[in-house]
Amino acid sequence: MNTAHEELTAMRDKRAEFVPSAVDLPGNLPELYREMVADLATSLSDEAVAERTVDELHEFVERVGCIGAMTCRATGS
Repeated sequence: MNTAHEELTAMRDKRAEFVPSAVDLPGNLPELYREMVADLATSLSDEAVAERTVDELHEFVERVGCIGAMTCRATGS
């Protein structure tokens, strides 16, 4: 039983080495995000860009759905 406790302690110590440090986010993150969304909305109002974007988004959603649903083999992706 003592060996199991020692192994558990060793594994916890090892795991602690792999914990990433906290990420510092900018204080104005909401503002930055709003600006990014506004830029995106402006870009998507251009018909030529919007058409290409829709195609890309459909492909992306299919891939994400494939990964999320674990159906990649069935869809061939």
